[in-house]
Amino acid sequence: MPHRHGHTAASRRYGHLSSCAPSSVTSSRSLPRALAPGGHDGSAARRTGRRGVTHIDTAEIYGPFHSEELVGRAIKNRRDQVVVATKFGLVSHSGREHRVRVTDSSSANVRAAVEGSLERLGTDHIDLFYQHRVD
Repeated sequence: MPHRHGHTAASRRYGHLSSCAPSSVTSSRSLPRALAPGGHDGSAARRTGRRGVTHIDTAEIYGPFHSEELVGRAIKNRRDQVVVATKFGLVSHSGREHRVRVTDSSSANVRAAVEGSLERLGTDHIDLFYQHRVD
């Protein structure tokens, strides 16, 4: 796939996953700039595709939750073309309110986190779901 400097970005395999080389991987921390409020989500999604982005990493803590929603919009019509990774463990889902910056990797919290991430990402699967920080 063409890189912004005109050469082809290498693809890497990780088990059954394949994505572009790390130099072309984007973090969802930069994605909010591409999908700024008032921006055009469709054009930002097309730009990530044209730039060869095939791996997006996010986390429920980013925003909190907002980054996963932005990623979900960006991949909406190209989910099968990207590897989506997201992290859990820095938001506690116990009780009525979400508490952020609280490490909680209990099985009940992990279940709540994955269900929320799937909904925000607008997908039925997450390619890589991993713990942000060990309790």
